[in-house]
Amino acid sequence: TVKNIMNTNSFMLMTINRCLDYTKASSGLKLIPKYESINLSETLYLPMECMTNIQNKVAIKLSPIGKEICSYIITDKQWLQENVLCLLSNAVKYSFGGKVTVAVSILSGNIDPSLASSTRKAVRFRNRIWPVEGCNLDDRGKKRRGG
Repeated sequence: TVKNIMNTNSFMLMTINRCLDYTKASSGLKLIPKYESINLSETLYLPMECMTNIQNKVAIKLSPIGKEICSYIITDKQWLQENVLCLLSNAVKYSFGGKVTVAVSILSGNIDPSLASSTRKAVRFRNRIWPVEGCNLDDRGKKRRGG
């Protein structure tokens, strides 16, 4: 579909920009995150839709985001989408069926010692892979039989 092509083009552009960033970093320039305020659900939607549209063996679902998590967060949107896409593509690649659920939660404690006096919180993204009967995945992504 046209929408799938547009989503794929968005990720291709992100990849090209990231390659340019890495080229700059290899010449000694520091990579700096591009922080912006984003709608969390909308930002997660693009990589999830992209993976859903290119395959149909694994269902991809976003768990409801808890009320304790703001609907808008400050992050590097491109970095977040690239990493969610990477997690989802690995989950799909190493699954033979079933579903993948993306869950968002708040990490407790200080994530970065430099933020010790800050009231900032970090958000954790988890992929939960629900195994198909007789086959599931372990931590290392290796296929196990028997379940």
